[in-house]
Amino acid sequence: MAGIYLHIPFCKQACTYCDFHFSTNLSTQNEVLALMREELRIRTNELQDEKIDTIYFGGGTPSIIGADEIAMLIRSIADHYHLSEKLEVTLEANPDDIEIQKLRSWKDAGINRLSIGVQSLNDDILQWMNRSHNSIQAKSAIDLALEQGYETSTIDLIYGMPEISEQEWNNTLKFVSGCGINHVSAYNLTVEDGTVLAHQIKKGSRVPPDDLTGSLHYGILVDQLEADDWDHYEVSNFAKAGFRSKHNSNYWSRIPYVGVGPGAHSFANNIRRWNVSSNQHYLKKFLEGSYFETEQLTRTDRINEIIMLGLRTANGIDTIELEAEGFSIFHEHEDYVKKSIDNGMMEWDENHLRTTKKGMYFADRIASDLFLVS
Repeated sequence: MAGIYLHIPFCKQACTYCDFHFSTNLSTQNEVLALMREELRIRTNELQDEKIDTIYFGGGTPSIIGADEIAMLIRSIADHYHLSEKLEVTLEANPDDIEIQKLRSWKDAGINRLSIGVQSLNDDILQWMNRSHNSIQAKSAIDLALEQGYETSTIDLIYGMPEISEQEWNNTLKFVSGCGINHVSAYNLTVEDGTVLAHQIKKGSRVPPDDLTGSLHYGILVDQLEADDWDHYEVSNFAKAGFRSKHNSNYWSRIPYVGVGPGAHSFANNIRRWNVSSNQHYLKKFLEGSYFETEQLTRTDRINEIIMLGLRTANGIDTIELEAEGFSIFHEHEDYVKKSIDNGMMEWDENHLRTTKKGMYFADRIASDLFLVS
């Protein structure tokens, strides 16, 4: 199995916290999308006839392009790749783009799952984030999506803002549990270089997020959703039974995928590839074949990826997979692993080493301590 990721590099406006590649200049949209269809055609050999079981439209804001363009991209994939009979096709959508006719058109185009960028139900926070929707639109978008049959949809939330009280965060999560959605991705606010948020903090016009608030909100998130029978299957992801995201799960399992479009990343045959994060350079360099860079993963890279991605999931690290790379985590880090198990941060079970509920918030930090240093 394998996946296709399509990076739609256009947005109506720039969110304060976002460092993904996008442009608010839509003048090159038709040219970029046409080259993305061509990129799909010329890269079929990278997946070696693997069946495609996930297609993911990310961005940027994929919901601002026409349903006809979405349909053409999906047809291009169908023309050149082998599709699974149980194909998951996700479209990231802003709440203000979601209305009945679009929902029907997206479904006709082949979309069967939405990732709705709610982010917050606090209108002041949404305004500060420079989001193009408000809380009423967010709630309405969820209702409309479910009414139109998008039962497997997910919503995104951001936490860790000092302005959000424990009670308000609790109320948000109560809404999430009762709104009918079956998947949630919740992310701690981080400060990325080059963003408006980073600039605001540097100027002193905004208080930076702190670890204490992020940890507090995360604890509430885990406790409340698990109490409501959500499956906490990755650090930031929760699903009702049977509704885990195939796209996300495949990524954490190092399943190959081809990423097309400006700023898109790919992984196949232990090679990571990333396209230039510039719409203009993508257009200019495409015909030259110089619109991307590649990296062959070394043994150290592979081992560290298995550790990093494994510790973020409920399944944990497959120690047999590590041993196939000639690496024993118990031999290399015996004292650290024993100490982490003793203090309740990790647990060991049937060839899998995983973080506990207590340790999952610190999964990235624990992973870095376990990395093989070449």
